[in-house]
Amino acid sequence: MDNPVMTTLGDVLRQYISEQDKQVALAHRWLELWRARFPRKKAWSPDTIESHLSRTLKNDPQGIRFFFDNPPRTDLLLEVLGVPADEHARLRTLAADARQPGPRLVVDISAWPVRGEALDALFTELRQKVLRDSPLKPVALVLSEEQYERLPRSYDEQINHKFLSIHKVASATEGRTQVAELADDAALVLAAWQFQPLERWLAAEFAKATLSLEPGDALAVFAEHGALPSLSAVEHPLDAICEPAEVTFQEFTALQRRIWLYTLASEARTTAALERHEDLQDPAQRLAFARQLGAVATSTERERLDHELDQLATRLGEALHVAVDRLDPAAHADRLARAELRPTPLAAWRCGDTIHLLNGDSPIDHPRIVVHRPAPAVPALTRLLAHISGWTEDDHEADPSLARAIEALDPQGNERPAFLHARATLLWNDLRPAPRQGASFERWAEGLRELLAGDPPPASLRVRLPPSDPKLANGQWLAFADDAHLTSSFESPPSLLSWPRGRRTILVDRGREVYILSGSIHARQCHIDASNDRFVTFKDARYYGSVNVFGETKDGSYLNSIPDLWLPKLSRPSLDVDAWLDAVERSSSLHGWKWQHSARCEKLLRTTGRSQIDLIIGERELDSAPVTLAPRIWQEGDLLLAQCWLALRLALERPLAVRLATGVVCSLGGGVCAHLAVHERDGAPSRGTIAAFGATIATNPLGTTYSAAIDFTSLWTHSAVVENHAASFGLHVPANLVLRAPTFSATVTFLASPLLQASTPAAIGTLAATVAARIADEEAQQAAYDDDD
Repeated sequence: MDNPVMTTLGDVLRQYISEQDKQVALAHRWLELWRARFPRKKAWSPDTIESHLSRTLKNDPQGIRFFFDNPPRTDLLLEVLGVPADEHARLRTLAADARQPGPRLVVDISAWPVRGEALDALFTELRQKVLRDSPLKPVALVLSEEQYERLPRSYDEQINHKFLSIHKVASATEGRTQVAELADDAALVLAAWQFQPLERWLAAEFAKATLSLEPGDALAVFAEHGALPSLSAVEHPLDAICEPAEVTFQEFTALQRRIWLYTLASEARTTAALERHEDLQDPAQRLAFARQLGAVATSTERERLDHELDQLATRLGEALHVAVDRLDPAAHADRLARAELRPTPLAAWRCGDTIHLLNGDSPIDHPRIVVHRPAPAVPALTRLLAHISGWTEDDHEADPSLARAIEALDPQGNERPAFLHARATLLWNDLRPAPRQGASFERWAEGLRELLAGDPPPASLRVRLPPSDPKLANGQWLAFADDAHLTSSFESPPSLLSWPRGRRTILVDRGREVYILSGSIHARQCHIDASNDRFVTFKDARYYGSVNVFGETKDGSYLNSIPDLWLPKLSRPSLDVDAWLDAVERSSSLHGWKWQHSARCEKLLRTTGRSQIDLIIGERELDSAPVTLAPRIWQEGDLLLAQCWLALRLALERPLAVRLATGVVCSLGGGVCAHLAVHERDGAPSRGTIAAFGATIATNPLGTTYSAAIDFTSLWTHSAVVENHAASFGLHVPANLVLRAPTFSATVTFLASPLLQASTPAAIGTLAATVAARIADEEAQQAAYDDDD
């Protein structure tokens, strides 16, 4: 169709459009084919294609550039119009002659100020920061009618040199459409709204008479590379590990929008930004932020690991039917330390990047699951109770305050606070096991002969408080003064810890000081309320007082209303060892700290694990007084022991004895017998041979001093009656003697009977009659004297 009259591109193209064809149908046909053949390339709206086709047919450079600057678009247009192949070259030549170079930079200011000083400042900023030295030319400036009226004359030079073209629009919305058409597929767009693609958007913001651009070097970068940097490819989308939070953020400026679009897509930039924006450190918060921005956000390596651990914790918890807590390093260390001290049930928690499983088998084999199977030390309370469970009566009497038991179990003193607390708990709760009676010692004669063959040991005393003396209260007990050394390392040990309630009968070696102690206690019901997140309330039910313990330090004062020694009220048959362990941990006097407002104290109360606990409290300070054991009592004891030793040794050479249910009765001669209760020993380790006489404490008439005297009993072996007067004659012997050897113990008491006097000289009987007659004479003389008066 060669026609020389048709000299323009538009004229030639119209030749291929029949009267039946319409531009709208042709535009739609072109768009359908484009989408089918190039599904991954940019797709426009039908209106855009109609507009470009109309401009092309009118020889408008903008339309011509759209179709003929891009070979695939050109080929498709010529195909839709049915242009023969031999005409293609001529049409491309006409297009090259008709089209003018498109803008390299499109600037949209239509949404900014339209009058006054602000508009003048905008034009100045635009000329200085964009137009004056821009490497991108020509530039298309899109502005409103009002803005155009105040366009400075300084812009004329660039307009005249065709470096700048002016495009007036009626509104900001129309400005966006105009920008899209001008920018087409090549120009960089400077605008306050987000242009797509981002590689061709220079974000701009005009505020306080200042024009700001992001990125600041966009003009130079685009001039060199034809595009700005692309968004990072997001390999680990944030929405793969969480759901967005229900939160709304404030609107974004153009600069903020561009910065965050690139930041959220880059893991390195996101990590750096989170250090400055704490509100976005929560992944759910950041995902909501990204959704509002229209950005694709990446997760960080830290967040992916956290998500993996959360998933792992969920699986583990469901498999074992146990909650998986989240603990900080301090709480983690506390829990493991607690498990080392007491039997602990199955538990699981996460600390840092590890999930810890306590006392259980993990059903999941994973390197981040660590299993702990501690072998907790047997609690001091349990060990002390087991140590004394087999003690006999004399074992308890030899160690009334359990001081030697503690030294045997804890020779280095490493667990001294726990053992002292265990002792106090047992003794103040009256939980000392009942003395065990050993089996009868079948080799009693042989054992005693071996024991008595040597010299006797220094005499000891079984000192006791008499229950019948009104000057000695039943609330008293005996203790050794040197037992106080167990608490010597404490600055100010509570008396309930130093002098727990002991026994009223104790076995005393010479040289040891003995004290009488007295005091009373009561059980105090205490309540702990941890329902408030800021503080824990400790309430004393007896005194109706309460104190709120805060986690932050307040005035530095101590909270004296909270006991510094927690002695739990326990009872048999099953001791609550866990409650005792809790009490040990919270006994400040054991560990050298004071109750006050602090994170440590608040935590101790909050983690007690119980809302009520009964504690033993002393009514007042304990009273104490020394018991005098004069040297003469030891001398007397040694002499008595020598006599008993010899008598028993002689009697056992050829024993005349009978066995009873209570022991053995062995004749000593002279009408006197010894009752021997001999039992096997397997209690506390023996400290050699002990021989102790019973002794009773008495007080002076004023009740101010105390002393002890050996107990004696009288054995009457003979009696006689003269007229109306009777007289008895016999022996004054120790009331009892305890002999303790490594393998047996024997309690010796003495008795007498006329039935055993066959070998006793007859003179003793005559002496009794003489004594009776003498008494009768003395009474007769006294009666006569009274009559003379």
